[in-house]
Formats: sequence, structure tokens, C-alpha cells
Amino acid sequence: MKRILLAALLAVGLFALPVAHPALGQGRTDYVNFESPVVHNLEVIRLGNHDYLAVCNTPNNTVEIYDTDETSGERLLARFRVGQEPVSCRYNANLNRLYTANFIGDSV
Repeated sequence: MKRILLAALLAVGLFALPVAHPALGQGRTDYVNFESPVVHNLEVIRLGNHDYLAVCNTPNNTVEIYDTDETSGERLLARFRVGQEPVSCRYNANLNRLYTANFIGDSV
């Protein structure tokens, strides 16, 4: 009987804990702190005989294009603002276009 009572009190205490202590990791401002689920954040783009790398920079809301040639001086070639929380990018070689999908934003 004591074990059942102790287990019931422990269960009630564990369920009441989040109510008594709010999530401290969220901070005190309007910004909601969470991580978007990244799906396909790297894409290799082959143009001619050269490869480029498209990277979703989720915290910065951009897609960045890098040169894969290690002998080149500047590897970052371009940075494009694409909307909030880009989590996936895909390259269509037939149309020569790079598509990105955003987790929070309302655009593709």
C-alpha cells in the first residue's frame, strides 16, 4: 500500500513540475528558441565538369554557394536570402534551378 501511495505521489509531482517551473531555455523575450528539423541541407550542383555545393544556412535564413575547388582562394561564392528557416535545397539540372523549402517561411 505504501509503494502505491509513493508511486502516485511521485507521478503527481513529476506532472506538476513543468507547471511549477516554466522552460527557462526560452528566455524572456518574444523570440521562441527551437531548432528546425533540417531535411536536405546540402546539395551538390554539377555545372559542366565542376562541382559546387549549395548549403542551407538555417540560422542566417540564407542559402550559400561554395566552390569545391580546394585550390581557389575564396570558397564562398554567393549568399542568397531565402526566407525564414531554410531546411532543404534541391537542384534541378534540367531547369538549371536551385529550390529551397523553408520551415517557418511561407515561400518556396
